[in-house]
Amino acid sequence: MRKIQIKNIGPLEDSGVIYIKPVMLIIGKQSMGKSTFMKVLCFCEWLEKTIMTGDQEVVNKYTHNGMFVKNLSKFFRMGDSFFSEKSEIHYKGDCISIDLDKKASNAKITKVADFDKKRFNEKLCFLPAERNLVYASKNIRKDFSSDKYDMLFNYIFEYGDEEGVHYFTKDNPLVMPFDRETRYYYDDVKQVPVVEVGHKAIPIQSMFTSSGIQSSLPMLLMIFGALRKAGTTKSVSLDEISNTIARIVMDASSGNTNEIHVKDATFQQVTNVITYRRSRVFIEEPEENLFPESQYELILAIVKALKETNIRTGEDNYVMMTTHSPYILSTLNLLLKNAVAISSIIGNDWMLGEEYVLPVDKFGAYCADHGTMIDILDKESGFIDGEYLDTISQEINRKAARINEIIYGDIQ
Repeated sequence: MRKIQIKNIGPLEDSGVIYIKPVMLIIGKQSMGKSTFMKVLCFCEWLEKTIMTGDQEVVNKYTHNGMFVKNLSKFFRMGDSFFSEKSEIHYKGDCISIDLDKKASNAKITKVADFDKKRFNEKLCFLPAERNLVYASKNIRKDFSSDKYDMLFNYIFEYGDEEGVHYFTKDNPLVMPFDRETRYYYDDVKQVPVVEVGHKAIPIQSMFTSSGIQSSLPMLLMIFGALRKAGTTKSVSLDEISNTIARIVMDASSGNTNEIHVKDATFQQVTNVITYRRSRVFIEEPEENLFPESQYELILAIVKALKETNIRTGEDNYVMMTTHSPYILSTLNLLLKNAVAISSIIGNDWMLGEEYVLPVDKFGAYCADHGTMIDILDKESGFIDGEYLDTISQEINRKAARINEIIYGDIQ
């Protein structure tokens, strides 16, 4: 089981051991550590992917000269104060373990015994809260310059190259899940993305759409694009294939294996490395600029796409989200309950369909609270604890009822 524990990094004092599930949601007030947790996990998964598709030099690079902490801090824009002598990271993935111990300047990376047989490739996608930046300019990739290769630069770069941007055509548009009259497609003739709004299908450029569209459209394009890559072969040059074969053969030949075994193993390992076995998507605040009903429809669309990808690939692809929204949390809770109900009662119009059903054990939900991560799934029911769903609305309603008694009742 894949897991991670983070201690004394930024606002996180001790996350506890968190087991990674295909659908994970992290809530919490501002500056409680939910984004820090997701960024550290994403970096560990990226490093595992890089090692699985690379060679021993990758391990050497990230276990010397403090490169693990330096690159993590640089890429995710963490300040110098995020790390101290008390900082710890303990990550166990499919093929490697990463341990950054207290007072250690370098991380320790350990491969599993049968690393060469198990190693594979996967598509990772991190969607920062600043994602609507891609529509701030007509030529964002030219206008945005940075001497640091960080999460925003990487996001802008990947968005421009992401096949999801060019995948949807006028005959096969992306229909926004929360507004069926808003459609996106790429115009191959004019070579520009187009958004059609309203029943009259008025075409406008993405940068002139509403804030909700500017926030959710790039998110959906990259999510769908990343999930679509799961189970497909990545685009590689002949030189890349040759280099991959050379690395694997050199690693395999260093052991006590015969030539036939090396050739057979090499073919399978090269296939594993150049094929995206699965996709993993990390999303900061999917609710940005969206009406509550739109948030509900958005989560349903993401879960539906995730399930379709799981069925197609036979793998557990996954989506992790951080959120401040009680509507996102309530929607996830509804999906949990629907998974239980639909297993015993089929055919009710009031239930969500099978396309939104994931096994209950595939969900995880946590609250980042003053440096710790609290599991908010009830141990008995398996649903999200009601205390975390929307406590502020309950408090507002309680106070409103009291005020109404004063205004309209007999209380003076």
